[in-house]
Amino acid sequence: YSAPSVLGQRLVIHHREGDQEIVSCRHIETGKEIWVYAYPTAYRDPYGYNNGPRCSPVLTPDRCFTLGAEGILACTSMADGKLLWKKELQKEFTLPESFFGVGCSPILDADQLIVMVGGQPNSGVVAFDVETGDIRWQAVGKDTWDGVQTDQGGKMHKWADDEMVVSYSSPIIAEIHGQKHLLCLMRQGLVSLNPRSGAENFHYWFRPKVHESVNAARPVVIGNRIFVSAAYLTGSALLEVDAEGKTYKEVWRDRNNMLAHWSTPIHVDGHIYGFSGRHENEGEL
Repeated sequence: YSAPSVLGQRLVIHHREGDQEIVSCRHIETGKEIWVYAYPTAYRDPYGYNNGPRCSPVLTPDRCFTLGAEGILACTSMADGKLLWKKELQKEFTLPESFFGVGCSPILDADQLIVMVGGQPNSGVVAFDVETGDIRWQAVGKDTWDGVQTDQGGKMHKWADDEMVVSYSSPIIAEIHGQKHLLCLMRQGLVSLNPRSGAENFHYWFRPKVHESVNAARPVVIGNRIFVSAAYLTGSALLEVDAEGKTYKEVWRDRNNMLAHWSTPIHVDGHIYGFSGRHENEGEL
């Protein structure tokens, strides 16, 4: 499920053959392999889907960052594929078992790599130093969601030490009212963070009622508004962020339209377009 990434004349694809996850750098015009980095994997998808990587490579002129299905975060040299640093997220963080392995592509913010780690109790989102792999900050989890009012009859959420934190929606950084917001649609809902410090701006409960479910579509930013959507009868919502960037109002919430599952809808001229529905027999444009 990992899409290839291109920078200049180089294309990097993260895939799997046998019991290895492979990072392959190739020439964009000829397909000739320039370098390859590989490591062992034993990942098996519990639902019988593909066992290979889910996250797309993140490239700079000097470095390639990949995140495998088992949580191997690797930084390799774009020049020759040499391993510069590696993090085994399963070993370094407390990761509850997830439905489809690790599936959020990291993003770059200047000198830090932001990763939806999904660690308990408060390592849902982690920023790593690009040069060294050291942790800059970590946030989101129990402190965010414990005691939050849900949309399920007004019940307050009671945090569990084994509940999943991460989703399958990759984070984005957007400027709203002149301020940068790191927007992460976690399993429990949307969180806005300061990308440099990890400090929380606000959070919004947005989770399917059924346990076997995921949030996977990314938030869509339209001016000072944020659109979120999910399948499993969750629907969609539009939030309007205040000028200070610390609070929001719910402009509308619709549980019957635009239930985006895997693909992120797009905004064009005041309208949202996307695929709604969980399976082929209920999917519609």
